[in-house]
Amino acid sequence: GLPAFPTTNLRFYDLREPVANVRLAQVIGLSALITDLGKSSWVLIPSGVALLAILAVGLPVRRFADKLALALAARLAFVVIAVAGSGLIVTIVKRIIARGRPYYFEQFGALHFQFPSWHSSYASFPSGHSQTIFAAALAFGFLFPRLRGYLIALAVIIAFSRIGVNAHYFTDVVVGGLWGAWFTLMTREWFARRGLVFSPGLSRRPFAMPWRRAAEGTRAVLTRLKP
Repeated sequence: GLPAFPTTNLRFYDLREPVANVRLAQVIGLSALITDLGKSSWVLIPSGVALLAILAVGLPVRRFADKLALALAARLAFVVIAVAGSGLIVTIVKRIIARGRPYYFEQFGALHFQFPSWHSSYASFPSGHSQTIFAAALAFGFLFPRLRGYLIALAVIIAFSRIGVNAHYFTDVVVGGLWGAWFTLMTREWFARRGLVFSPGLSRRPFAMPWRRAAEGTRAVLTRLKP
C-alpha cells in the first residue's frame, strides 16, 4: 500500500486521503505564518530598548514626568525579566537534554536524545517559542487583566503552531508553555512582595497607571536624549 509517515506526533499524512491532506496542508501553512510570533525578539528588543532609554535619562527623579517614566520602566523590566529569564533557562536545559526534533521520528522514534548538544536539530524539549509566548502573554496579561484571556488564547494558538511546522512534539510545547507561565507568575510574586508594579495584597493586581500621562511623561524624559 501507499506509505504513511508522521508530520507531527498528533497527525499522520496519508497519501490515500487527499481531502485530509489538503486540510493538513492548510494547518501547516497557517502554522508557518504565525509560528515566528513566538520569537523572543518581538518582545525583548522593543521592551529592552525602551527600558534602557528611560533608565539612561530618567534619573535622578526631578519631576512628576520622571516618576511616570520610571513607573513605565518598572513594567517594562517585569516583562523583560519574565521573558528573558525563563528563556535563558530553557535555552540551557534544552541543550543539555538534547531531544531530537520530530523529523527524526521515523528513524529514531520520539524519545531520541543526544545529550548534550548545541545543534538546533537536538533542541526540541522544551519548546522555546512556547515558553516565550506564554511568558509574554502572562506578563502583559497581568499588566492588562482585561486582555488576559485573549492573550492566553493567542499564546495557545502560536505555541501549538510549533507542532504544525514539525518543530516540536506535544510534550515539548506543553512543558515550554507551563515553564514560561510559572516563571512569569513567580516574577510577579517577586515584584509584588516589594511593592513594585503589583499590589502586595492577595489580588496581586497592577497598580493604577495613567497610561496617557505616562506616555507623555516618557516622551518628555526622552527628549533629554537629543543633543
